[in-house]
Amino acid sequence: MLKKTLALVSLLISPLLANAALLVDTGAGTSGIGVALSGSYGQFYAGQFSLHKNYDITKIEAWIFNQSAGNLDLKIYTEGSLVMGTEVYSKEFAVASHPTAEWAVFSGIDWQLDAGIYWIAFEVDEADSGGLSAGMPFDPPNPLDSYAMYNNLTGVWSSANHELGIRIHGDISEVPLPMTAYLFSSALLSLLGIKYKNKFTAYQ
Repeated sequence: MLKKTLALVSLLISPLLANAALLVDTGAGTSGIGVALSGSYGQFYAGQFSLHKNYDITKIEAWIFNQSAGNLDLKIYTEGSLVMGTEVYSKEFAVASHPTAEWAVFSGIDWQLDAGIYWIAFEVDEADSGGLSAGMPFDPPNPLDSYAMYNNLTGVWSSANHELGIRIHGDISEVPLPMTAYLFSSALLSLLGIKYKNKFTAYQ
């Protein structure tokens, strides 16, 4: 009986805790050409996005074609006074070779971000690129408000007009249960406690 009751509580509450969301979806780039992502060129690209709630970022996708497999660094920056602010997260991913553009999926992350403005950056470390030679096609149907480019000739990030295809997935963090669900589960567990207390007393 206890197992069935707990299973019922879990079934009723679990939909309230399932808060996975597609936070950013620009759609795929539509141009036949794209910006180069290469450590040898020293060119990196980033897009700005906003969060209105606290989220745990769980997956990022980028519309990429890749002529040569290698390593790509995904990084999250805060908003800065000019473009990029402070780096808060970074992870290296291996990218397979695929000459035709497709959604490259970068998962296995749990990046907790408070509500605010951030930048998602796609960077290539020349010393650890593994020979990556990739590109990101332009002109997605729903571009972000701002994009930026890093060039190793200047050594700084600057605003850019290159609109790139990006998707960001996440879960709402620290979601409180609605009061009705809280009261229901509390009352149900209290009844279970009384029931088993009475059973225990009867056997004494």
